[in-house]
Amino acid sequence: MSKTNNDILKYLTNPIYQNTKNNNINNINNISDEDKDFYRKRVLLLGKEIYSGIHYDDTLNKTYEDFIYLAINYCKVTDTKDILQEEYDKLNNVNNVNNKTNNAIDTSFNINKTNDIVFNSKTVNNTNLDTFLHIKKPPIKDNFIPQQKNINLKTSKFKKKGIKEKKSKKDKKDKIS
Repeated sequence: MSKTNNDILKYLTNPIYQNTKNNNINNINNISDEDKDFYRKRVLLLGKEIYSGIHYDDTLNKTYEDFIYLAINYCKVTDTKDILQEEYDKLNNVNNVNNKTNNAIDTSFNINKTNDIVFNSKTVNNTNLDTFLHIKKPPIKDNFIPQQKNINLKTSKFKKKGIKEKKSKKDKKDKIS
């Protein structure tokens, strides 16, 4: 490639794609399952220590902070989705109950009135000026402005959501014997 093409690629591409080292890292990060099992406890210990405030390498700490940021955002999104879905389900249930009551059979049917309409029985036409005029009224504008819901994600319900409870030592001993 010419120098001009390299400069164009350097300055006009998305910054994510500029660093060629990052593209090579994706190929290197193929970690075997054996290594994952072998280093599992040490990796979890590193995570706990960084979370408690111990400083290791800058890149390791920055990566861990990014992971924490993404994990918290994921939890917030799922909790918000669950709250909104619960409200939607409640709204759906109320609408279903209302639809069942509205679908009752209409008993106001009058056969004589229907026969008169079908057979065009003679009716007296009271024509006056009002029947010839077509008055158009401007439509009423509905100025509904939606408001953002305030959702409280700091409730105790979401603090331990999705976390399995630890089994007591008595339960483990029962399984062994």
